[in-house]
Amino acid sequence: MRVYSASTSVWESTPCLCLVSTSDESVFRWCHPWESIPCLCLVLTFHESVLGWFHYWELTPCLCLVLTSHGSVFCWYHRWESTPCLCLVLTSDESVFRWCHPWESIPCLCLVLTSHGSVFHWYHRWESTPCLCLVFTLHESVLRWFHYWESTPCLCLVLTSHGSVFHWYHRWESTPCLCLVFTLHESVLRWFHYWESTPCLCLVLTSHGSVFRWYHRWESTPCLCLVFTFHESVLRWFHYWESTPCLCLVLTSHGSVFRWYHRWESTPCLCLVFTLHESVLRWFHYWESTPCLCLVLTSHGSVFRWYHHWESTPCLCLVLTSHGNVFCWYHRWESTPCLCLVFTFHERMLRWFHYWESTPCLCLVLTSHGSVFRWYHRWESTPCLCLVFTFHESVLRWFHYWESTPCLCLVLTSHGSVFRWYHRWESTPCLCLVFTFHESVLRWFHYWESTPCLCLVLTSHGSVFRWYHRWESTPCLCLVFTFHESVLRWFHYWESTPCLCLVLTSHWSVLRWYHR
Repeated sequence: MRVYSASTSVWESTPCLCLVSTSDESVFRWCHPWESIPCLCLVLTFHESVLGWFHYWELTPCLCLVLTSHGSVFCWYHRWESTPCLCLVLTSDESVFRWCHPWESIPCLCLVLTSHGSVFHWYHRWESTPCLCLVFTLHESVLRWFHYWESTPCLCLVLTSHGSVFHWYHRWESTPCLCLVFTLHESVLRWFHYWESTPCLCLVLTSHGSVFRWYHRWESTPCLCLVFTFHESVLRWFHYWESTPCLCLVLTSHGSVFRWYHRWESTPCLCLVFTLHESVLRWFHYWESTPCLCLVLTSHGSVFRWYHHWESTPCLCLVLTSHGNVFCWYHRWESTPCLCLVFTFHERMLRWFHYWESTPCLCLVLTSHGSVFRWYHRWESTPCLCLVFTFHESVLRWFHYWESTPCLCLVLTSHGSVFRWYHRWESTPCLCLVFTFHESVLRWFHYWESTPCLCLVLTSHGSVFRWYHRWESTPCLCLVFTFHESVLRWFHYWESTPCLCLVLTSHWSVLRWYHR
């Protein structure tokens, strides 16, 4: 017995809605006004209930919801493939959300909600071991990040009722390198060395204040201690074996004081005071009250003076005026400045004069064309060091005192980065480090030969480390790291057959020794 019911549009003969009831099944179809292929199809049978949404011109459904006695399945098919890209399965035992790659059966993303807990897996496209695993259970919440081919997690975040722990494991060690603990009492960041239990770094946040400690690897006394309390903020730096702080920064409601204590004296060597009236940086000698260094910032200007221990004339003076900014450093008994920093509207220059010479030893020029940093020898005009930043490239050249050929040259261009080290009197670089878009190559050339002695190549296929003999193209030593195996080959100078070969694979390790 078949019951047919159709609802036809006023001006179209093709029915838009169609319900077919047979003894086997009931079918509810919604056809597009001018196509016979249904866009929406709901099938109710004795075995299962299926809601299919067909694309206008394809038989394969794009969206499919299946309600069975076992569970509910929600599948989203790619338009021209039978394997579902998205599949949500709700069963009585668990709820699974799988996201399959369009042409692979192994899911890339999988979320499992069970009565025991929730598991979030992220699979690499062609591996069964999950790369990322987020587990939410009644007892704790764990985020584990597995390396593609290793079972030991590299990253682990544990959220428990007692606190939160963030562990970062080295790939092959069980002791965590980094551990971040958040508890109800305090928050502690500990950084463990790979093989030691004593933390090197520790940050404690408590209700009383915040303490940042840096422990030496094998000592319990902190080397660095940063304390923030409600009354003041203090940065103390303890020597490894002494209780007196060497460095102390105090921020109070009255002002800010930065003190640097000598290891065994109470009088501060360095004191930086910021008050409402002015800002003063004073540097006291260990046993004298007269400051050696004084920086005063007032409403009239800014002056930085450095006093000799027993003289009133400042050795160092920084003046900021409306015409320009001048930073002068005077010799103790001379009027000619040794150091002069000039900022003008045309260019910016830092010049460092020798005590009795007018030629600057150090000069930094910032112009609209580029930036040049030159370091002159005391009695020569040729710069020893020259750092040039232009719009086309960035070049760091280090010239020898009396030669024009640079000894050191770093070039950063749009094509890649090149680091060259020239011998003092030769144009061929001794060391050349090239970073390009295709590969990364470290070549070490001998002083007078073009063939590199050392070559490290990092490509998309693997990593190759070659050591060439000085005058031969065949590498003497070749270390190859690929995705399949790790091979160390040692070639004789003039033969292609390796004399020594060490192969490390996932299955075994082989040491081969070839006759020449």
